[in-house]
Amino acid sequence: GGSGTSGAVVVDIRADVDPEDVERKTWQALEKKGFGVKAVAAAMAATKPAVDAEGDRAEGFNEQKRRRTNRGLDWLILNCEEDDLPPQFREEAQLQRKKRGGK
Repeated sequence: GGSGTSGAVVVDIRADVDPEDVERKTWQALEKKGFGVKAVAAAMAATKPAVDAEGDRAEGFNEQKRRRTNRGLDWLILNCEEDDLPPQFREEAQLQRKKRGGK
């Protein structure tokens, strides 16, 4: 027998979760943490490929939003202009960037 599945990766997509809603709510969550629009936009764009790569779409809304927000925040802490960092993240950003061998 053996089923004739090709090596294609099937990405489960939850029909009950609106990806645009996830984006919007993630955006709001990052802005609430004190990041500006430009910084949030950059983070969202930079972390977007991970949504497909890590199969987010198979998860429920809250999990998708949580993953998206965490990735965005991680990216911002490492890449955001220091002037654009909200005060509560500056210390962590300095630690993380030192670890990465930045200035």
